[in-house]
Amino acid sequence: MVGGVLPSIYFGFDSSSVGASERSKLQQAAEYLEQNSEHHLLVEGHCDWHGTSEYNLVLGDRRANSIGDYLDTLGITPERIEKLSKGSLEATSGLSRELSSQNRRADLIVLKK
Repeated sequence: MVGGVLPSIYFGFDSSSVGASERSKLQQAAEYLEQNSEHHLLVEGHCDWHGTSEYNLVLGDRRANSIGDYLDTLGITPERIEKLSKGSLEATSGLSRELSSQNRRADLIVLKK
């Protein structure tokens, strides 16, 4: 597993929609995967500390799935994308909604198969 090769994708509060400002990052990820056909991708969905643990796990799953769906529209087959929800497990608790924005993301981790 290799992190940091591709940028994280950020989401709005309580949202799993890929924003227009984040789509170029997914285009970059698709281009990387096209150029490295032996690599796969692990998408980790993350949330801030607002909401219950159960809700945040579901939201993290929705975020990971929306990334997978978007990459599928860019020609990356679903077999090359694994998804995992981390929910709010790694979030810093007690931050304001604004400061928690860095926790509302999906990390793209390259898997060398």
